[in-house]
Amino acid sequence: CDRIAIMNSGQIAVTGSPEELKKGLGGDIVSVVTNGNGSSERVLRDLGYQLLAQSNAGVYDLVARDGDSEIPHVLDGLKEHGITTQSVSCKRATLDDVFLKYAGIRIGESESNFQATRNLRRNIRRLG
Repeated sequence: CDRIAIMNSGQIAVTGSPEELKKGLGGDIVSVVTNGNGSSERVLRDLGYQLLAQSNAGVYDLVARDGDSEIPHVLDGLKEHGITTQSVSCKRATLDDVFLKYAGIRIGESESNFQATRNLRRNIRRLG
């Protein structure tokens, strides 16, 4: 398709072509898995990185202008604060990453959340 609109909470959060939306993130996506230390998010933000969404069990997806060259900076910054890194990877931004930024969840998660909400509503109706 030529244009995409991403909605969040019933409102259009962003629109554009797939390439515009990916470029709009501002760089590559660096995924870091830490030891789950609660300060990881704060440290990454203090290092100047934008996180795409809340961490899920020590997994942080952050935006880096040039991910490959910034990985050592990320690892050193975490290490300086006593945070152990289990793995790190870098990739080019995808539409799933754009969706995560604006909707707060990954595309596949939205379907399972929708189904869970639908099932909950059915059960409430049955009880009522």
